Amino acid sequence: MTNPADNPWGSAPGLESMGAVARSAVEAYERTLNLMQSWSEGLMATYREQTESYGAMLISVDKSLRAMEQVVENQAKTTKALAESLDASRQVVTAAMKSNEHNTERVETFVSGVLDVLTGQLEAIRSQVDLGQTMLSTPASGQGALFLKMTQDWTEAYSRLLSTSPFTLPKSD
Repeated sequence: MTNPADNPWGSAPGLESMGAVARSAVEAYERTLNLMQSWSEGLMATYREQTESYGAMLISVDKSLRAMEQVVENQAKTTKALAESLDASRQVVTAAMKSNEHNTERVETFVSGVLDVLTGQLEAIRSQVDLGQTMLSTPASGQGALFLKMTQDWTEAYSRLLSTSPFTLPKSD
């Protein structure tokens, strides 16, 4: 018995059906392999896409965290700058208050000195009036002493005025 070229299993009916079953099994196995290969390629493509999207998401989260870190650093710098500005403002206010107190004390001292000088001048004027009355009532020989007393009183009053001035000139000896 010879096998024709189109029937490799021979001519026996049992062999032909076994060959058909084997061919069907091989074809089913090939289809299963093709299906499994397509499924695994699809699964790999899905995993690649997920990996790419997770990578993009992680990059986005990293950039977001870096931006938030920058915001926190900038807020810290702003807070520090505000604290320094507040401290500087406090120092300016404190210096202005001290300066104002110092100026007030100088003005009070000056006004007090002027009042003392004016009081001294008033006393000198009264003394001069008294001297004038005395001069009118005493002989001419006592008038020289009275004029000397009046000149000394005016010199003292002028000297006190100069010594209480905030712009005191150096004294000459």
